[in-house]
Amino acid sequence: QMLFVDGFVHCDPHPGNLLVTWDKTGENGKGGGLFTSWREPRVVVLDHALYRELSPGFRENLKDLWMVWHVIICFAVFSSLSFTAELNAAVLFHRSSVAT
Repeated sequence: QMLFVDGFVHCDPHPGNLLVTWDKTGENGKGGGLFTSWREPRVVVLDHALYRELSPGFRENLKDLWMVWHVIICFAVFSSLSFTAELNAAVLFHRSSVAT
């Protein structure tokens, strides 16, 4: 959400700056009741000193990159001879599917 929706990236995300806690309230904000043992993970950012705003174009390119890696991993395209062609084909396919 921080990268693609809000358009920000934390530039120093090491374990000392991030904390994972368990939210006992869940999505509705209410605790207690029958389902008190059910908990949801929540990421807490502890150090807010280094952020960078991402331009819409950069976010679009990052989305394309993630989509390409997803396609490569799902279809196990790791041949050194066809890697560039497959990468270009995946980007073009993604861009054509977004444009429609």
